[in-house]
Amino acid sequence: MIVMKRYLSQIILLMMFVPVFAQEKSNSGSGDVKVLNASIFTAETAKGVVLVDFWATWCPPCRQMSPIVDEIAKELKGKVKFGKVDVDSNKDLATKYQIRSIPTFILFKNGKKVDQIVGAVEKKDLKDFVLKHVDKK
Repeated sequence: MIVMKRYLSQIILLMMFVPVFAQEKSNSGSGDVKVLNASIFTAETAKGVVLVDFWATWCPPCRQMSPIVDEIAKELKGKVKFGKVDVDSNKDLATKYQIRSIPTFILFKNGKKVDQIVGAVEKKDLKDFVLKHVDKK
């Protein structure tokens, strides 16, 4: 009975940490969303339309938005670039762009900040927000 309780306790602990590992992976940036830091930020946002997601690992709305951003990045591949900035690891960037709440999505066009949206939003709203800044051909 004691052995069974010990194993049960270990299983419960393991089950508690599995979602944490999954969430960290989902916020690391998909193949279509590049993880940005101060050393590459300017170069990555200099040309074209770029949506940058300012987020943190401890932020539930950020974790909620991560798969949505990944989906939109796949759908708009070739039209818009997508990046993620962890505000805890990149405090200078968060300060420069006056990030007060997360998630904050800032849209850059040819290196200039043109618009932003704060908070968790519906997929359609975020996609429409991005598309209104894409040049129509």
